[in-house]
Amino acid sequence: MRFRYSLLEPATNERESLPRAPMFLFNGVNSLETLGLLDTGAMTNILPYELGLKLGGVWDERSAYLRIGGGLYPQPAMSFFTMAKVADLPSVKLAFAWVRNPNIPLIHWTVQLFHKLRRLFLSFAKRI
Repeated sequence: MRFRYSLLEPATNERESLPRAPMFLFNGVNSLETLGLLDTGAMTNILPYELGLKLGGVWDERSAYLRIGGGLYPQPAMSFFTMAKVADLPSVKLAFAWVRNPNIPLIHWTVQLFHKLRRLFLSFAKRI
């Protein structure tokens, strides 16, 4: 599967473009379409605050015990689980660190995302 590089802003230099995957996220009756940054160096999926709210999440400081490292350190985060659909592939359940920060992109930890999708491919191949 290939994903086109997309620019954050139309005026941005092409060398600053990043791989982004279109994804449909849904959680019960709430759903949204979004572009997520494919980050091969990330150790977890990151869900921005607004997207968590749109998916029906309720922020609770007492539950925000996860600590995020890297460029997002030392922000607290909560666990957030939602279903995700990429292209015409079957849906998969993904875990996110939901961060109360409006200025970060949706980040896909590509290892988790593609591992789940690979398992789907393998299960389909066994049926053929």
